[in-house]
Amino acid sequence: MGPNPFLFPQETQSNFITVLCGRMKIKMKKQICGLLAVLSSFMVLTLQPTAFDDSAAQVYADKYVTKYNSSYKSYSADCTNFVSQCLAAGGLAQTDNWWYKKGVVGTLFDTHSHAWSVADDLKNYMKNDLKAERMVGQWKKREAFDSNGKRLCYAYRDNSANILGYHAEVIFYDWQDDGHIDHASFVVGTNTAYDGTGYGDLINQHTTNRQHTVWHLDDYNTSRDTTAIYGFRLDRNKY
Repeated sequence: MGPNPFLFPQETQSNFITVLCGRMKIKMKKQICGLLAVLSSFMVLTLQPTAFDDSAAQVYADKYVTKYNSSYKSYSADCTNFVSQCLAAGGLAQTDNWWYKKGVVGTLFDTHSHAWSVADDLKNYMKNDLKAERMVGQWKKREAFDSNGKRLCYAYRDNSANILGYHAEVIFYDWQDDGHIDHASFVVGTNTAYDGTGYGDLINQHTTNRQHTVWHLDDYNTSRDTTAIYGFRLDRNKY
């Protein structure tokens, strides 16, 4: 029987298969590269920082300052938990050091980081991780200077020049000025206080629940003579 006219010689077949496989690889590479390009652009878009929505944060702060959000755990000392919820409502992204995770039934099995609910840890997170702007070194009831005339602290005023009054600012309170933050509140604007404490920069807080009260809490704070106050501001265009 003679050679099959429809079959290529073995060497030709081998070359044909090599060329075909090469072309298939090129085509597959192009497809894979195209897919990777799409994925890459998607990742770039999703990883771009978004502006902090301070209006949404204030709406949340006013809605849940006296009526707690049942979607979150609540505590007998709930001030920092409330501030974290306001920051989350404004769109601040959760991280490995600041987070809240839902459980399977209600809030019973919810978990969260220390920085979510502990005032001293949230202050350190904003300062060290978020690089939030520190409004002023320290406020106290009375200003003070060292022996060389260097300012140690500023005396607080109802309407502070250092507080802008928008809703990306958190105030921290150290009742005994011992270096450990005891309380946190969320700035909600500058106006007349709801509770008659005057006109100035206002905060909302939990424990004790107060809405639109003057930020330094002088009218309520029995430790006012020893309290040191700190403030940190988020860059609204960064988070």
